[in-house]
This record gives sequence, C-alpha cells and structure tokens, in this order.
Amino acid sequence: MTYAGYLDPSAAPFTPSTQRRPAALRLDTATLVSKLSSLSPCECLEGLRALNKMKGDAAVVSQACETLGNDGACEAVGGALAAFSDNTSVVIQALAATINLTRKSPARAANQRRFGQCGLPDLCLSALSTYRAHPGIQSYGCWVLSNLAVPPAKDSSDSSDSSPSSDSSASENALFRPVHCAAVVDAMCAHPLDLAVQEHGCRAIINLSVHPENQEALGYCGGCVAVVAALTSSFDDGTVQKLG
Repeated sequence: MTYAGYLDPSAAPFTPSTQRRPAALRLDTATLVSKLSSLSPCECLEGLRALNKMKGDAAVVSQACETLGNDGACEAVGGALAAFSDNTSVVIQALAATINLTRKSPARAANQRRFGQCGLPDLCLSALSTYRAHPGIQSYGCWVLSNLAVPPAKDSSDSSDSSPSSDSSASENALFRPVHCAAVVDAMCAHPLDLAVQEHGCRAIINLSVHPENQEALGYCGGCVAVVAALTSSFDDGTVQKLG
C-alpha cells in the first residue's frame, strides 16, 4: 500500500472498492493506481503516463481528478516520486501528474490536502535540488509548488491561477516553509532565459506569498530580485510580464 509518500513492499496493494474508469482515462482506477504503486519503475512510468494523458472537456477531466484522488492516486504519485527519485523520467511524469491532479477544479482542494499529507512539497523540493540543471524539472517543480499553494477560495471565484488571494485558510492545504520559497527563487536564478521556469516561478511566488509566513522569507531569499530579473530578461513575453 502506498502511504505518506513511501512504498511499503510488505503491505497489500491498494485497491479501490469499485472498478471505476473515468471517461477521461483509458484505464480503470484500480489498474492505474496499482501501476503507480508498482515497485517496477517501468510499470510505474506506464501508470504515470496514462494518468497524464487524461482527455476530455473540463467537466470530464475534473471528475477524473476527483475519482483518482478518492481512489488513492495522490498518495501513489507521492510514493512513486519518493521511490524512484533517481529516475529522471519518473520524476518528470510524477511532477506532471501532481500538476494535473491539482488543476483548477472542484477536486483541487481535496487533492492538495492529500499531497500535503504525503509529503509532496518536500519531495518536490528534493527533486528541484537534485536536478538543478534540468530546466524541465525546475519548471514543473515550480508549477507543482504553485498549484499546491493555491488558496481554496480561488477555485470558487473567477480569478485565474495567476492572481493572488488573501484567504486566511491558504496554509491548510500544504505545509510550506521558507526553504520552498528559496527553491523557487533558485530555479529562476539558475535558468534566467527559460520562459517556462520564469513563468511558473512567478506563479509560485504569487501563491506562496499568500502564506503570511512566506512573505518575509521571499524578500530575504531574493524573490523580489528574481521577479525583476524575469521582467527584464523576458520583456517580450506577455505572460511573464503580466505575472511579474
């Protein structure tokens, strides 16, 4: 069973109570979660790729995210990231799966809590530190932290993921510390010309700064300087300019 971000080989495999296959997926959730929980990196990678190939309109994908969350996919993704942290392909796909399961939808808040409980913020931090020279992982890592830090109130409003909120319950979703802020700033400084890193770094700073304890930390670790640098180096990119 996958729990708290780790794989326990001695435990029985996690099996959802029913064989459900959301319309957005080509596999039923029992099979998918079983693959995500596999001790084989190849099978785990197959499950992650299947999850990341969700297709359909917003309502269909949202339902798939809810079903997957209820059936243990968040914990399984965290377990995969912990178990195969030395496998670049698994890391990329696990970060992408986290992004997909925390996309803007009614299921986001519940999945945020699940990822927080299984230690995903710190697993993401470890990936950012290990793969500092990999722009794709840096971009996805910033995107993960950004999605996990989105306050619950934003999903019930018309605001986009790029807009801040002062909702006081923001910190209920995940336990962020100044070290997460520093990791985002470090990613932006390490890849100043990569638009994806700059974009998702700015998004992460916006959402992390909603947590009052992070506002001072972002100032100390160079968050303001990183945003100014992003605006300067990406002067012709409308998205970065808007987020900055």
